[in-house]
Amino acid sequence: MPALGSILRSASGFNKFKNSNKGRMVSIGLSGLGFVHEYNENRAEGDGVAKSAVKGAGNAFIMDAVGMPVYFGAMALGGAVKGGGAIASSVARTSREMARSNQAFATSTFVDTQQAYTMRQAGMQQVQSSEMNTKRALLGNEARYM
Repeated sequence: MPALGSILRSASGFNKFKNSNKGRMVSIGLSGLGFVHEYNENRAEGDGVAKSAVKGAGNAFIMDAVGMPVYFGAMALGGAVKGGGAIASSVARTSREMARSNQAFATSTFVDTQQAYTMRQAGMQQVQSSEMNTKRALLGNEARYM
């Protein structure tokens, strides 16, 4: 039997590998892993043993029927669509929360000692004071030019 590297480099190397004994063993192994993964996932979601086994067997059959590249491509595409929707939902929720509140650290919860709380309050007061001083200076400069 030719070396694996030379089979994969040939024009129809993937088909030759897929139809060889090694390729078939890899396919069976990956289908078995797909079955185990799907079974465990469904059991964790609360399905019964029989229902989880049927879903796992169906997943393994589809994986073997359509081929690994198509199956993994479809799984990646489905994950990307779900992930994109979750990100968009999270961004929208955060922007709504921020639009409701113009207060700094409004959505933050600090669990501090009394000393750390007092230090944070002093720091926030300094920031606000600095901001007010800057505004007063700008207004003073504008008034001087008028």
